[in-house]
Amino acid sequence: MRNFDEQPWGISASGVNPGIGVGDHLVAECADALALLTAATAQDGSLVEGFALAGQLLAAELNRAVAAENCAAAEESVVAAQLVLATAEFDGITIPTFDTEAADIVPDLIELLSAYNAGDLCR
Repeated sequence: MRNFDEQPWGISASGVNPGIGVGDHLVAECADALALLTAATAQDGSLVEGFALAGQLLAAELNRAVAAENCAAAEESVVAAQLVLATAEFDGITIPTFDTEAADIVPDLIELLSAYNAGDLCR
């Protein structure tokens, strides 16, 4: 059986790995990742865009860490999502406020990263 704590991934159950930056938030442990991913859906079932983008970015970074198929569209989407979240000072706790330009592209970035994470963007 594989010991994933020994793999060069970005997060681990024990926090051994350095983590993955998502905006201004460092995701270093599985519990951090789970909290981030579950925050993407509000209690009423609606999408919380800032957390949805962060979750898709986290998944994309994990896919890249294990050498998933990659392409220019994926790379550009990852860089843009990181920039948007960092500019909004995403901290993994508070819902980020995006400026008008960023707010306009967040849904597209969520869609692009979701397609990448599903293996559909780079085909």
